[in-house]
Amino acid sequence: QSLATIISEQAKDLGIEVVLKSADWDTIYTKMYSQAVVMQQSSDNPYSAVYQQYYSKDKEGYLESDYRNPNAYNSSEVDAILDQGMSAGSLEDAYQYWSKAAYTGSGAGFGPNGDAPWLWAADNHFGYFVKNDINMGTISKLGQDYYCNILDWTREGSSS
Repeated sequence: QSLATIISEQAKDLGIEVVLKSADWDTIYTKMYSQAVVMQQSSDNPYSAVYQQYYSKDKEGYLESDYRNPNAYNSSEVDAILDQGMSAGSLEDAYQYWSKAAYTGSGAGFGPNGDAPWLWAADNHFGYFVKNDINMGTISKLGQDYYCNILDWTREGSSS
């Protein structure tokens, strides 16, 4: 809520009145395609943080309860680049496509130099610390939640 308040106060300097309303997520989901919404997203997984947020929705796949791509961003040029990123052989190979989808060089893209369908207000960068004797297994080539395989983690040099 504090972030929404800050945005509202800064918008006043531009002559824009922002009326803040607090709501539960069930209410937000029904209004996010017709009203501005402050949302928090935190994922280092390009599939959820980039692909699902910016890939065009077709009319058949459009659900008002679907929080992915809530601004209904639609760009066939960006879609083609995102498809290349999804079919890349590794996460490292895919990075070039995620970057290019943000700004294609021709004025398109989901980033601030392109179409900018979102107002980016803040970034959080997370640090993860893992003990050297913890074997986390194999991380997916295209990114995943770090904890998705937590039941398979083992402690090296331990009988437990």
